[in-house]
Amino acid sequence: MRNILIILALLCFINLFAYEWTEIIPGDHDVNDVIFTPEIFAATSQGILIQETGGWQLHSTNLPVLQLKKISEAELIFIMGNGSWSDGVYKYNLETAEHQVLEYTPWPNFIYFCENDNHYYVGFEQGLLTSEDGETWNEVEYFNMNTCLAMITYGNNYTVSSDYVYYSYNSGVDWQQTETCFPFSAFAVREEVEPIFLGIFPGSSYSSGLYSSENGGANWEVVFWDIYLTDILWLFNNMTFVSFADEDEVEPGVVSYYFEDESFTYYNTGLPEATVNRLTFNPLVNCLNVVACSSQGAYMLTGFGTNTGAEIVPVLQEVQIYPNPFNPETTIHYNVQQATNVKIDVYNQNGQKVITLVNDYKPAGGHTVLWQGKDNQGNSVASGVYFCKLQAAQEVTFKKMLLLH
Repeated sequence: MRNILIILALLCFINLFAYEWTEIIPGDHDVNDVIFTPEIFAATSQGILIQETGGWQLHSTNLPVLQLKKISEAELIFIMGNGSWSDGVYKYNLETAEHQVLEYTPWPNFIYFCENDNHYYVGFEQGLLTSEDGETWNEVEYFNMNTCLAMITYGNNYTVSSDYVYYSYNSGVDWQQTETCFPFSAFAVREEVEPIFLGIFPGSSYSSGLYSSENGGANWEVVFWDIYLTDILWLFNNMTFVSFADEDEVEPGVVSYYFEDESFTYYNTGLPEATVNRLTFNPLVNCLNVVACSSQGAYMLTGFGTNTGAEIVPVLQEVQIYPNPFNPETTIHYNVQQATNVKIDVYNQNGQKVITLVNDYKPAGGHTVLWQGKDNQGNSVASGVYFCKLQAAQEVTFKKMLLLH
């Protein structure tokens, strides 16, 4: 594991002048999802793929594993199914290498972790489940007997796609139905001055394409029409990526879309001609990256969005955290060489975002921000190792922190 992280870090460093895809998971695996904690776990059509010393270990399941989350040092939760009686939410124990069912749910579509309320959500053919600990699940009554396809949240603003798009401005207490009847299969949020929600209408209809909402999901407008879209990923600094299925009428792969000039950039050289099932990223690597989970393995994209003829001058410098270890608070010091957007997030060892400390445009010079050992809801977090992720321009830097109570 350590060797792979070193290789990925080196690729981020040397790959400043041209993009490149690097294989993370071999091409003989149909990969639906992957998480970095920093151990790598993948959801595949054959089961859960776990990276161990000397190679990959497959924990076989009877059904395709669609998505997974790590809820503790020893446990994963995941959804699997294809319309059988065994479809549902499951728990996998890393110590015993055994899995057990938590809830039977026909045709599960997604598992989502909400940073606002620290709850997990699972959407399926007959409703929406929620859980605080990943073990005990309860129905969200509003969506009873409705197929839930996708979910996104930003603060107190929750949005769920079903037969229509539904939105809530008070953390899911009250829901409203939009006039949009498009069944969006994936969501993302552009974190501008005001958040802009993005949704993908899949398939090959005349309405298929990318849509956006500037009022938290209440109203939607088309951004562009295209067919066989599979997923969407928004990255820091206005970089939006979409992916495509391997169909006769389209070129499969990954494309970036720039809202400012409505232009597209294709990143398919070095990527196999295969359906891209999901787009994600590795939050624990020191550079911007995109991870494409495909029907022929998983691959990491680095070196994109750079000027190949320009001299590379680091924008983010002099990053220090003091005190470290700390109790109960610490100060993050950083310097930006030019005015730019800066985002600072804190992640736990399970790869979950704990809090966003900074997401703003900063002038050149030195800056500080205080972390008081709390999450986005103001709750004190447990003792342990945390990762501070700093992003400025096209640069990403990580610093390890140790909180001691």
